[in-house]
Amino acid sequence: MSSSQNAVFILHKMSIIARGLERKLTDRGIRVTAVTDGYDSLPSLASETGVYVLYLPENVMEGSAEYSFLEQVCSLLSGIQSSVLVIGEARHKSELSGIFPILDTSRWFVKPVNPDLFCTEVTELCGGDASASEAPAGASSGATTAASNTAEKKIFLVDDDPAFAAMVRTWLKDTYKTYVGTDGMQAVNFLRKNPVDLVLLDYDMPVVNGPQVLQMLREDPATAEIPIIFLTGVATEEEIRQLKELNPDGYILKATPKEKLLDYLKDWV
Repeated sequence: MSSSQNAVFILHKMSIIARGLERKLTDRGIRVTAVTDGYDSLPSLASETGVYVLYLPENVMEGSAEYSFLEQVCSLLSGIQSSVLVIGEARHKSELSGIFPILDTSRWFVKPVNPDLFCTEVTELCGGDASASEAPAGASSGATTAASNTAEKKIFLVDDDPAFAAMVRTWLKDTYKTYVGTDGMQAVNFLRKNPVDLVLLDYDMPVVNGPQVLQMLREDPATAEIPIIFLTGVATEEEIRQLKELNPDGYILKATPKEKLLDYLKDWV
């Protein structure tokens, strides 16, 4: 079996439905690996994986452990080149796609999943022969590709404070297509593959901070022309001077109210 004919299921906990899908894929000659912990190993599997399947728990928005699982996995997947399929509830799709960029650019299968059509999709992505199990004409898969409105301007908001990021996204989402990232490298990896019209970048973040993200984006031809606005909590004259020396396209204080922020962004997008 070629290495491309491998599928990796990512789960918070194993489920009966996931087991059933695994068996159907195995019958088609697809080797399936289920990962229910040790998620840091996901990038190391990329060279042998045709597709990652992210199986979302039903209470992913309510349970703290489940949401932490999703945050960790999405951060890891954002740096991987393999295809990603998402299995989840219809009620979660819109909100989660706005919070996690990888979920917005991935294909969704809404529960309840049609197993034959799902397995056909996975088989094709893994380089197998799906012709033996084509869906009957007129069948609906329940799968949806993340919609993108080309007339809608896109903003990527990067901030390690989930509460602040969620608040600002609420302010912006009715006017702009708004993506949210929670760490610097997640932002860099996403933007290299998904162009946007503007980046709102937290100046002070752990691990990879705003100035480092700015430098990486400016050095990459794929992202060098994207306008970058720093979000900052600093307000002293000296701190502002240091910020300006980095030559971002602009900056705005985090304490700026909604109306002033929206008015400011009109000059950029």
